[in-house]
Amino acid sequence: MRGLVFLARIRFLEALSGRSNLRRFTDAFEELRPEVPDGLAALIERMMAKDPAQRPQTPQEVADTLAPYTAAPIGAPPDDEMPRLSSGDQAPPLPLSS
Repeated sequence: MRGLVFLARIRFLEALSGRSNLRRFTDAFEELRPEVPDGLAALIERMMAKDPAQRPQTPQEVADTLAPYTAAPIGAPPDDEMPRLSSGDQAPPLPLSS
């Protein structure tokens, strides 16, 4: 179970910071994304704790902590934060043959 928590912390950081390969993560998360709610930033910091006993011990503990952030739907991010599609994804669909 701890392996799942470890993997989740890496994916959270990559998704929220826009960086990849954060196994060498050193910056305080709040400096990278100050707009992230304090409780979510605190969870990520706990997930990054050097002492394994200080980290969430199960995926359920992480899910329970995230629950308040999933109660209400959120809007789409601004266009400048959306991923850019490849040119193939932007092409019109091919007509269906009969």
